[in-house]
Amino acid sequence: MEKIRQMEIKDIIPVVRQEKAIFGESLGYDFFYQDLVLNPYQYYYVLEKDEEIIGFIGAYINSDTCDVVSFYVTEEMQNHGYGKMLFNFLLDLCEEMNVNLLTLEVRKSNKKAISIYERFGLNPIYIRRRYYRDGEDAILYGIQFERGKKKWLY
Repeated sequence: MEKIRQMEIKDIIPVVRQEKAIFGESLGYDFFYQDLVLNPYQYYYVLEKDEEIIGFIGAYINSDTCDVVSFYVTEEMQNHGYGKMLFNFLLDLCEEMNVNLLTLEVRKSNKKAISIYERFGLNPIYIRRRYYRDGEDAILYGIQFERGKKKWLY
């Protein structure tokens, strides 16, 4: 059985390990720990299946904006609808909290993620040159919400 719940300190190590396996790097233990303890704007959630973490979505929601910090589903659990489940969860949270704008960065080479974001109605806004440590560009994607309805951002 799957469930989405708020991330807890005990979840940091598996999330960091999974991020490294998927992205080749992680935001790191200290980053997550500080956010969980000190950041009132963090909204971090894990997706569990049979009490094992199989996905994560984290965002900062401040006033009327949401910035996605990290989002993944473990490789062996991809293509089973879990990413859609997590992203829909965040979109619903944004609507509940009257968010007007959601943004995220994605590697230019990450065609799979780009395809998912575009299916959710996100549109490219801007290219951040050499954004990642290895020099790869990031594409900033976004979507605007208008009175409970998602609206494409141009």
